[in-house]
Amino acid sequence: MNRYSENEYYYSSARIAAMSCRLIGTKELLSLSESASLKQAFDRLSEFGIEPVFRVGMPDVEGTLTAHAEKTYSALSEFLPDPQPLAIVRARYDSHNLKTAIKCAFLGTDPAPYLIDCGTVPAADAVEAAKNRDFSGYPDILGKAAGEAAGELTRSGLVRKLESTLDSACFAYMSALAESFAAEPVSELLSLKIDLTNLVIMSRVGRLASPPESLLEDSLIRGGRIPFEAFDGASLPTDAFETHYGETVGEILKASVFDGSSPSDISAAADRAFIAETKRLCGREQIGLLPVTDYVLSFEYLIKNLRIILSGLENGLSSEKIREELRI
Repeated sequence: MNRYSENEYYYSSARIAAMSCRLIGTKELLSLSESASLKQAFDRLSEFGIEPVFRVGMPDVEGTLTAHAEKTYSALSEFLPDPQPLAIVRARYDSHNLKTAIKCAFLGTDPAPYLIDCGTVPAADAVEAAKNRDFSGYPDILGKAAGEAAGELTRSGLVRKLESTLDSACFAYMSALAESFAAEPVSELLSLKIDLTNLVIMSRVGRLASPPESLLEDSLIRGGRIPFEAFDGASLPTDAFETHYGETVGEILKASVFDGSSPSDISAAADRAFIAETKRLCGREQIGLLPVTDYVLSFEYLIKNLRIILSGLENGLSSEKIREELRI
């Protein structure tokens, strides 16, 4: 077990304090959502040190966000004393790229436009891995799951099984990293993320007219605090979140999530509950691991909010609609 040392994060937290000052805040995000055009939004992003990446002469949303995220992760990796905090966050990009590459190999389509090169393994490696059915370049948990999922997709043609298999493996890998790190706040936040993900899964399965009998059980992620039985019912288990995670999470979900709420509304509420709990656990400390954790997760949601804003402007959504979608 590579248990972290709080003392080793004193220098890191000082560096993080300087980086946190450059994060785009809520006020600036709301203002950015009111940009008259995508071009104007990109011009304003340059003021925050986010330089546009161009494709066919036009600013590319995903290319720009990927480049900025990778630049930030590279900077963090230079001074964080342990690999786990970044590896936990970046694992979901590896999972996304594997799912994308395997699906596209099965369908015979080009995966390049859908890959996100922010994982621990270069995105292009996922394409070769899927083509050759050799996933040995990935952590064992992800690589084994990818091989099984690719084989199952070939046999059954069911994309949902590919998705659920790799989602479960991704969380299992992140949980293993958190366990090796032995930092209680990190493990607690990961458990909450798993349970919130299960809440969204429950809502999506519940909207299907005639879902396969085992779909919910096959899709739920292990590793949370809330028993699976709580998600296998007619009502959304908001009370269980208050019981297992306290008032901060419970109140946000109870105020925003109702039986009949759309999966997108539940997903947004889940993100807001997760952000609030992150701030409660980590946002008050100025030295050590907690401010580092707060920054890493805040940066992840900044990228998500920028994607909502830029994609919304690109698709002609109103500023009001964009603001409704923001995770703030």
